[in-house]
This record gives sequence, C-alpha cells and structure tokens, in this order.
Amino acid sequence: SNFKGRVPADVQEVSGSCATVFVEPWDLVEKNNRLKEAQEAWRLEVSRLLREWTGMVRVLRETILATMEALAEWDTYWARARWGHAQQGVFPSIASAGAWSLRQARHPLLGPQAVPIDVGCEAEVKALLLSGPNTGGKTVTLKTVGLLSLLNQWGVPLPLSEDSQLPVWDSIWTDIGDPQSMDEALSTFSGHMARMAVILKQVTSASLVLLDELGSGTDPEEGGALAVAFLEHFVRQGSAVLATTHHGGLKTHAWQTPGFQNASVEFDLASERPTYRILPGIPGSSHAFETARRVGIPSELVEQALSWRHGGVDTAQVLLRLQETQQQLREREQLISQREKDFREVQRQTDLLRLRLKQKEAELKAQGAAEVNRFVKASRKEFEHLVQQIRTGELSKEKIKDVREFLTQTEQTAQQTEQAALEQQKEAQPVEISEPEELGVALALGMSVRIPSQDLEGVVEAWSGKKNALVRVGNIRMTLSRDELTPVKKRPRPAPRVEIYTSSVAESKPVMTLDLRGQRLESALENLERQLDLALMQGLSEFSVIHGLGDGILQKGVQEYLKTRKEVQKYFFSRPEEGGFGKTVVQL
Repeated sequence: SNFKGRVPADVQEVSGSCATVFVEPWDLVEKNNRLKEAQEAWRLEVSRLLREWTGMVRVLRETILATMEALAEWDTYWARARWGHAQQGVFPSIASAGAWSLRQARHPLLGPQAVPIDVGCEAEVKALLLSGPNTGGKTVTLKTVGLLSLLNQWGVPLPLSEDSQLPVWDSIWTDIGDPQSMDEALSTFSGHMARMAVILKQVTSASLVLLDELGSGTDPEEGGALAVAFLEHFVRQGSAVLATTHHGGLKTHAWQTPGFQNASVEFDLASERPTYRILPGIPGSSHAFETARRVGIPSELVEQALSWRHGGVDTAQVLLRLQETQQQLREREQLISQREKDFREVQRQTDLLRLRLKQKEAELKAQGAAEVNRFVKASRKEFEHLVQQIRTGELSKEKIKDVREFLTQTEQTAQQTEQAALEQQKEAQPVEISEPEELGVALALGMSVRIPSQDLEGVVEAWSGKKNALVRVGNIRMTLSRDELTPVKKRPRPAPRVEIYTSSVAESKPVMTLDLRGQRLESALENLERQLDLALMQGLSEFSVIHGLGDGILQKGVQEYLKTRKEVQKYFFSRPEEGGFGKTVVQL
C-alpha cells in the first residue's frame, strides 16, 4: 500500500490487513474494456451460430432420430452376431405348441468346459420335474433353460445343437434362489410364496415357468402339498413348467399323473459324484448321504444317520435300481450302435468286393472274346489260304495232310482256350464273407427269419401283440414269440459263369439247302458264313439259300454278303418252279 501512488491506477480491492491494494493501471483500463467488448461479441456470435445451426438440425430432426435408432439397432445386431460367433452358437428351430427341447446346451457363463445337457418336453407333457442330488446341476439346468430362452427371443445364436427347438414364449417366470430378506421381514418360505402369488396371477398358456426347490423352506408334507397344487394349476393353464424338487410325494405324483414327467440328474455311484447328465423318464435320488461323505462329514455320523432313517419301502434303492437299469440300457444301446457301425463297414467291404468281382468278370469276358476273335480270324485266314491252294492245284496227299493237320490244330487250340477261360473263372469265384453273428437287427415285416427250435425258415407277415409274430412257413402260418426268431443272413449270390462254347469243325457238315427264313439278318449272315466255311472245307461246290421274299431285307442282305466273299464264283435266283426270288443258288 506504500507504493500505490507510484502507479497511476484505479483501486479495485484492498486486503483485510490493508497491507495489499489491488489496482487496475490506467493504461490497461481501455484494453480491458475492449477485451470485454470482444468477449461479449464472441458470445453473441456463438449464440447466433448455435441458433442458426439448431434451426438447420431441427428441419432434419426426424431423419436424424431415425438414423440414430437404426444405428443403435444395427449395433445390437452386430453385438449379437459377434457374441454368437464367439459361443459357436446356432439358431434352434421354432417348436410347435407346447413342445420344446434343448440338445447339447451349455450355460454361456460356464464356458466350453461345461458338460452339455439334453432337456425338453413333448407336446403332451406340460410339467417336467427334475430331481437328483445336490450339486448335481438341477439349478444350473433351470438357469440354462431360462437364459437361452431369453436370448433366443432376442435373436441371439445359442450354444446348443441344431436339432434343438424352442417356442416363442409370451413371458418367462422364475422363482430361483433364496428370497429371504431381513429388511422386508421375509423368510425363505414366505419369500417363495410371495413370488408364487405374482406368478400365479400372470401366467398364460404360452408362458415358461422355472421353479427351484418347489415347496421347500417349510414342513415337507405341507410344502409338497402346496407344490402339487401349484403345478396342477400351471398344467391346467397350459403353461410349460420346469421345476426341481427333493420331495418324494412330487416324484410320485409326476409318475402317476398325465401331463407330468419325471427326470433326474445322473449320479455315478462308483465315484460318488454327479455326471451332470439328465436322464428323462425316471426320478432321481437326492444321495444326501453320499454328498455328505464327499464334502467331509465324518463317516460315523453318516452311518448313524443311516441307522435313524425311517423303515418301509426304500425309495432310494428303487431309484438306484432304476438308474442302474437305465445305465445298462444305455450301454446296450451303445453296443448295438457300434455293432451296427461294424455291420455297415462289413457291408461296405462286401459291396466293394462284389464290384471288383464284376469288374474282373467283365475283364475276363472281354479278354476271352478278344482271344476267340483273334483265333477265329487267324484260323479263317489260314483256312482261306488252304482252300486257295486246293483250287489252284491238284488235290495231292500232302495238301490233304496239311488240311487235316490244320483242322486238328484248330480243334486243340479251341479246347485250350476253353480250358484257360474255365481256370480264370475259378480264380474269380467270390470269397464268402462271414458276417457278425449278432448285430441287434430288429425284426421287420417281410423279413426272412429262421426258427431254430424247429429248423425251419419263414417270412414275418404280421405282429401279434408286442411279443409275438405271425410267420408264414410255406403254406402254413404260425404265431411264435419274437425271441424264437432269428433274422436270416442274406446268402451271397454266386458269381456268373464265364462260358466259352466251342465246337469241333471236323464234326460239322454243310447242307445242300440253307433255310434262313424267320431269322434276323445278323443271325442269318452268321449261319451263311458258317455254311460257306463248311462247304469250302468239305469240297461242296454248290448249295442253295432260302431267304424268302417278305420285305426283302434277308434277300438283299444275303446277296450283298455274297458279293464280299472271294470264294463265291457266282450266285443267282433259282428257277420259278424251285423258289424264284425267294431262293438264291450259290456256286463256289
């Protein structure tokens, strides 16, 4: 404050101790005024521009809002597609009314290590009651069904197999977990009842209801009775219900009542651990004692609890036997499936072998035909050469000897060709393939069967009840138990014989009149060719060919063929009284 007189300025503020004075020099007053004016002008210009731009945007308001909505929707599609791809998801088919099924389904939060489950109901089943041990996967199954149903209705690919099917629910209701609350003065049971009161008022025939530990938290008998009443109400409404329980009364009710079905989570008795697989059709035991042992409860306490268990029918043991039977049936099914696979492989190998045999047969036929053709051509050429020698010279003993040697050699060669074909045929005989003795093949109508007790074979014509069949044996029909019948294996067809027919030329003789009427042109020319060869070998100089008139096909074909044979000196139609144009005389 001692220096305030040194700077010409306006005092703006004084500190509390009056030791400091805040001043504005006169040289800055004008500059500050211009700065304030500029700032105000800037603010006004900004306001003007914002008003102008807002007016421009206001005109496009609807377009911009629609674009934002489209972008947001596209973004959701993109997010669903990326998530579904990461989960290797597929879209299930849309189920018919009431029916639904999830095959190889996994809860998305459990990852690929989770055991896939198969769960579902046919159209006639409305309430599926899931029982079994604690930590066996019942609650996870409820959550999996609920979450996948919601994701499906939001158009998200689901982690399950393609043969799954889900309807479009109009609402999904759940009562899962412990609803007790100290703030609201709700116990476990009262919390469940409050939730059920809401669900009972809202469900429709197109609703899905998921209930965990139905009827728990109170007296088992009273809680079980309430649970039965709730389930009956949902079934009457037509809602689809999936509920978990440990109440034996509920399991019995589901076993006896139409519209209900039991299912259980599998428990491995050997390891005393759940397998997380769902077994449809049978209720499950809670396995409380095994679970207690597994989590560390002393064995003596578990044994004491076993001794205090009430007498009467041991439902747990009945359920155990049912599970064992189910396991045996499943193992039998796997065995039959493997044997069917082996049978298909044997059948495939058999088909391949039959194909190779057919190919070999065709090759042998082609090879045999080629050899025969070569033999015939060579023999004919040699024969024509001998005939030419006979015609041009005298018939000496040497020439006769040459002809006889030629005929003998030709006959021997033909026999050797036939023998070689027979040996090749033996090599091509099919190898008999033994089939499995027992393939679990089911009997079917029209199937050939054997009756071992009577050493007879027949055909299944009809069923008589569930265990008997009507079998026709010849002209006799009899009713037999299916257990007495054995499917007859198909016998392998014998391979076709490859046969080559040969005849001794020396034993055949030419005819004076060759009748070709009624024959096809190709066959007629073959017979005419053979007649010419025999006539040349036997020294026949003239014979007649009856071909008839008809359409003139045989007549024309015979005479055109005779033109091609050099051995034919002359041919002409016979006299009218001997056949005229229907008969040709051939001179060699």
